Amino acid sequence: MPKRRTKTNGGIGFAVMAGMALPLAVGLVVTTRVLPLQDFNEWLYQGLLVKDALAGHPAAAMLKPWPVPNALTQFLLGVMMFALPPLIAGKAFIVATILAFAAMAWRLCRREGLTDYAALALLVPVVILNSDFWSGYLNFQLGLLLLMLHLLVVRDGRVLPWWQEALFAVLMFFTHALTLAFLAIHLGWRAARQRGLVRGTLRVIGVLLPALVLVAWYSRADHSHGEYIPPPGQGVAGFLLFKAYTVATYGPYQNMVFGSQGDMQRRAWLYALGVGLNGLFALVTMPPLLVAALRGVRSRRSFAESMSALTGLAAFLVLPSTMFGAVNIGSRFLVPALMFVLVSTEDWRGLRRYGAILACAAPLMVLYIGYLQSQPVIGREVDHLAVTDPVQRKDWLFGHSAYQFRASAQAAEAGNRARPIGFATSILEPR
Repeated sequence: MPKRRTKTNGGIGFAVMAGMALPLAVGLVVTTRVLPLQDFNEWLYQGLLVKDALAGHPAAAMLKPWPVPNALTQFLLGVMMFALPPLIAGKAFIVATILAFAAMAWRLCRREGLTDYAALALLVPVVILNSDFWSGYLNFQLGLLLLMLHLLVVRDGRVLPWWQEALFAVLMFFTHALTLAFLAIHLGWRAARQRGLVRGTLRVIGVLLPALVLVAWYSRADHSHGEYIPPPGQGVAGFLLFKAYTVATYGPYQNMVFGSQGDMQRRAWLYALGVGLNGLFALVTMPPLLVAALRGVRSRRSFAESMSALTGLAAFLVLPSTMFGAVNIGSRFLVPALMFVLVSTEDWRGLRRYGAILACAAPLMVLYIGYLQSQPVIGREVDHLAVTDPVQRKDWLFGHSAYQFRASAQAAEAGNRARPIGFATSILEPR
């Protein structure tokens, strides 16, 4: 019986249209003077300080003598700055991550000789140029990239030697702690499927042991990660509303705040259209993905990936919006869960194409961001915590304070080391 090609090989036009956002984003990154990637501008400045520390030059900061999550982004930037000016190094870093995402997404969306073009289109706003990218959370994005690489390496039931799995886990620790947690979930389900519960559990413990030692060392030595902060009293309805909003943030619309002007202040009609677009994207995309994950549990080929995705979705639903100083911590499990479903399961009734149609708005969003950057900045920068808190500020839904750390990027470009370290969870500490 011939294969049902329409099941996985349709929608190439949607993939091409959504994928146009990637070269446009590369062009935006290459041509702009200040990157519109909120937190990344601070990491860029800290990369300069890391370069100084590695070179042995006296500076205002030094490397912490213990392992720190997020360190890989700063370390790579610091190393790159030995050969490139800070701004060029930062641009090269971002362009490299976009290209690596695109290449691996293409490989993962090819299954049994066919390409799931709808999944490829959806990966653009959900994973590659997603809300975390525009907020400059490049450490988390780098963790997603490592998860994607691991999934590519172990697909079709391939088993890596334990030391290679352990190396993935250690790299993940130095990238983002919660992508390490998702890797552990995936390793656990894979091992349980291949080796049984007892032997699988023992193998996972052995694989994760070096990374867990680093976690314990960091927890004892570094108190910058803060204490537990209980979530605000939203009630059950508020909690569920915030979860629904978080799902919608991974639609194609991003409310870029330059100075004191977001889309609500600039063009209220566009703000309403963007909010509606993201809400519709969540409604038409997420239910089919959930069904696909549930159906994938019965598949021998995608059991571990589907169970990992369902576990991640459960963690997202249960975890509070604020914990240990981090805002909306549950989304750190949502995004890899969606990525695993997209690249590991079959399209259920061809419904992914509806989300893929909406994903075609991603290139327009990148063009709009470029237009906004060409306009004069009005007013003082709005604090990024206000922008990202929809419970407190309804006018800032899907917002990113693009220039929040512009002064840090400018200091790095000018070689000015006098600024204070902006993030306590840094690999650096003041001398």
